[in-house]
Amino acid sequence: MNKHSSDAFPEARDYFDGLAAGQLRLTHCLACKTSFFYPRIACPSCHSEDLEQVDATGRGTVFTRTRQERAATPDFDAPMELAVVGLDEGPRLLVRMTSECEIGSPVSMNIEETKARGIPVFDHGRDRGA
Repeated sequence: MNKHSSDAFPEARDYFDGLAAGQLRLTHCLACKTSFFYPRIACPSCHSEDLEQVDATGRGTVFTRTRQERAATPDFDAPMELAVVGLDEGPRLLVRMTSECEIGSPVSMNIEETKARGIPVFDHGRDRGA
């Protein structure tokens, strides 16, 4: 696996290590019990630094979606389906869908390897870890 952004952003190391292990990791605040994404050094809700990393279920619901007709980088094919997924744990992520989806659809995560690293992608269904 290639070097990843945790070299520049050490607070993201657990996130990238989780992806390498096939797991999506979120940061969870022990003070206010909020889970959040992207990794940070303090909770965006209460500003506590009393944080832990938790494994997400990898399940969520499509909040909104779009179709991108041009690839942003050579790592991706075009067209591609993009969606904002509300995870069961609360945070929303902008992700690539591996198939077309509808708003409100249940989805589950897989890890897709790119030239640089594994990335979370989502598809229909809630079969992951259920």
